[in-house]
Amino acid sequence: MRVIVIDCDHENMIQEQEAFEKEGMTFEHFVCKTEEDLIQQAKGGEILMTQYGPFTRRVMERLRPEL
Repeated sequence: MRVIVIDCDHENMIQEQEAFEKEGMTFEHFVCKTEEDLIQQAKGGEILMTQYGPFTRRVMERLRPEL
């Protein structure tokens, strides 16, 4: 499972990364300031977490998997 964190104000995400990796998940952290950044970086993510990232309707529609 691929976990992606989209922007946060923590200095690092070591504890989160260790916790997810302990459970066999991959963990990635990106700083996404625009919708387009988020769409490009979050493709393929199964769990997306954000603090400030611009999760808009457009982003959600573009990230929705094809059915």
